[in-house]
Amino acid sequence: MALPFVSIDGRYELQLHLGDGIYAGRRQFRLGDDGPAVSGEDHGVMIKLERCDAEKQSLERETENICSLAGGVGVPLVERQGSQGGYRYMVHRRAGPTLEALLGWCRAFSLKTVLLLAEQLLRLLRFIHSRSLTLRQVRPSAFAIGAAKAGNQITLVEAAEARAIRDGDAGADLAALGYMLIYMCRRVAPWRGLEVSPIESQYDDILQHMIATPTETLCEGLPREFIEYMEYVRRPIESDKPDYDHLCQLFRTAFTEKGFSRDGVYDWIVYKYRYNSGQDPAQPVTGITDQLGGRHISDEEFGKEFSTLVEELGQAKGLCLSLSNTEERDRKPDYWTEVTTAHSTLVQWCYDIMMFSRHPETPDDLRRQSEDLRLHDEVWDAGIKPCLMLLRAGVPQTSDYIQGFLYPTFILLTAIAECAPQRDEKWEGYIRDLSAYGMKYDSCGPWTRVHKCWGGSV
Repeated sequence: MALPFVSIDGRYELQLHLGDGIYAGRRQFRLGDDGPAVSGEDHGVMIKLERCDAEKQSLERETENICSLAGGVGVPLVERQGSQGGYRYMVHRRAGPTLEALLGWCRAFSLKTVLLLAEQLLRLLRFIHSRSLTLRQVRPSAFAIGAAKAGNQITLVEAAEARAIRDGDAGADLAALGYMLIYMCRRVAPWRGLEVSPIESQYDDILQHMIATPTETLCEGLPREFIEYMEYVRRPIESDKPDYDHLCQLFRTAFTEKGFSRDGVYDWIVYKYRYNSGQDPAQPVTGITDQLGGRHISDEEFGKEFSTLVEELGQAKGLCLSLSNTEERDRKPDYWTEVTTAHSTLVQWCYDIMMFSRHPETPDDLRRQSEDLRLHDEVWDAGIKPCLMLLRAGVPQTSDYIQGFLYPTFILLTAIAECAPQRDEKWEGYIRDLSAYGMKYDSCGPWTRVHKCWGGSV
């Protein structure tokens, strides 16, 4: 299928049609008004298009919904919106595959993965409800995993049906989430009257069977907490203010009682490993699997991995320092691409070491060595701030590069902030500082809302 445009807004290159008006693309950078366009390999975007004369229009409403949620963890930032050549468009950072697509690959998720997803999805719904919206379409196709280092962070990708919240709406969203979680555990189960294929049937068909099924039958074989969750959300919720903390705790309890490890290993990671190593990744569609790929890691393996990560971080810091000493006359377009890539890489290595140190099996001495690296400071002081200062010194020529750096950096910072104990104030401050750059150098972007969302004053 021919692409309707070569680029959107002169800065986003269309690359591939994904279906239903959705295109994969990438941001282009220019050094000043006359500089050549340079495509950022690490700056993939998703572009949604809809004809302005379409009979059923939803993109404008979806754009408004997502913009109103700007700054929330798991909500994509709309980089650009508008109209061009008879089409409306919306551009945001490209996410990974949807949960629906991953289910098509994995066939069903393990209980461990579903419980980890449940906590993220509950936090996301809580945020959406706090902004006086109800999602209405809570289904596997509405959520995706993030890209790159945010690969385990759930991202909202469908919001066209979201509406202003009314009495009972929050409970309806939470009930729909419960059905979705149960569905993801096994896709098909021995429920009465359910004679459909999970591959050929639409989710709505299966959902209707689930709604008509008694709770005890629906949750057969699952931890008792699933029954408690469904009983809570199926009854009227007083004042339409659900106890989200209680619901999250139900799934945490089930996770702990099963003895699962918060090691960051989701099913798709195991399946990818099996696929790449030539193993058969398949598992039965029916039944429930507790977890996949559980494997004890030796202290020696941890030590080797930690040494590799620290070495890579050191090399990244050296490259960033070297680039900062480049003479101004030598700062061509390739230089600015290298600067943003190098500093992004440094931040990513910091993130990897932080996640490494939080692994439940990481030896105590390696945890202490990780703390000694002061990665909380390195992320901002060595990774993000120097890059922004270099780019700021080159404005207006480097404005595109600042904007291109801000969006993926925001995603990574929110991923770190979510893992930090008690939502560490330091990370919230970093996100506010980042959004302040956005407010100044990307006035068409969502940064004012982001700034306010994370406690900043405008």
